[in-house]
Amino acid sequence: MQNLQDKETAMRKLRSCASQNAVIVMLWLFFMMFFGNIFIEPLISYLRDEKHWDSQKLEGFYYIVYFSLQFLIVFPVLISMRNSESGQKMKTWFRKPNATFGFVLKWACIAFGAGVAINLIQYGVLAAILSLFKDSPQLNDRIKDMTSSDSGPVGNIAVFVSIAFLAPIFEELILRGAMLTDTVKHGKWFAVVNIGILFGLFHMNYSQILYAAGIGMVLCFVALKTGSIIPCIFIHFFNNLFGAVMSFIMRKLPDGYLEALQNRDFEAVRQFSEDSAVMLMLMELMMFVTIAVAITGIVFLIIELQPKNRHRLSLNDFPSPLTTKEKIKAYYLSPYTVALLVIVVIYTGVSMFGG
Repeated sequence: MQNLQDKETAMRKLRSCASQNAVIVMLWLFFMMFFGNIFIEPLISYLRDEKHWDSQKLEGFYYIVYFSLQFLIVFPVLISMRNSESGQKMKTWFRKPNATFGFVLKWACIAFGAGVAINLIQYGVLAAILSLFKDSPQLNDRIKDMTSSDSGPVGNIAVFVSIAFLAPIFEELILRGAMLTDTVKHGKWFAVVNIGILFGLFHMNYSQILYAAGIGMVLCFVALKTGSIIPCIFIHFFNNLFGAVMSFIMRKLPDGYLEALQNRDFEAVRQFSEDSAVMLMLMELMMFVTIAVAITGIVFLIIELQPKNRHRLSLNDFPSPLTTKEKIKAYYLSPYTVALLVIVVIYTGVSMFGG
């Protein structure tokens, strides 16, 4: 009888934890999907129609307003909401890491390598899926759209600072701080996997969900292994900074270069190489570093997964009256979690096939 009561109590607490996590992510997704349309777009329309601002100035203004609201208001409110439920002190998230710098650097490489591998697999799968739908924009076209946008100096700086510096801090505070440290009570590896998945859903982008989920799991493991989110902020910063620099370089490439490279028009590629030698050299250097770090990370991961080294992946889990199957059932059948998954599936399908 006591056993049954313990199980019911544990399931109730786990469902409550799942609901709290899902509500925070849904509120974040609401901000991403609707906040700009409701509050910023009318202002943009006014500046375009009445003040006659050009598109570059408007886009730069949009990013400044959007990121200011995101990091000065939305993230602090969400962190406060989630942390108030668990009653934790934020300073405990910033303990001195129980790990060497070499350990953190190794797992930074593993996170990067895992991310690159997932991206390559995901890119191939998505390209195959999208090619089945004649009316759906091709993945290469979507990538070209994302890398061809130029928001002007002010907008570019706002995007760079937000992605490379602010996002690693605030996302770690809410995911590896508030959410992970509460969810971990229901099992450390269970929390690693599920908060990692939430990190993927948090990005609400079909081209990033799997990539972010994989890196999110690595970050959760590092947070629990070191007892601090400081190494996670460093690893997150490393990944985002690299991506931000690469995105900046891609935006500065001459128009038509990527198409020429894709179509194997080597004469055009040679001409571009002569006209934009410095930027293309930077891109090639970044690609070389990407391959080198990714291979290093994958090798490190293979070494960690060797039977003789698997003890290093141990997290000394808490005892639980629930089996793994019961935990999964309790977590993912929480009404708010179900609602979150439905929203993500619908939004992802629309963004993939609806243009």
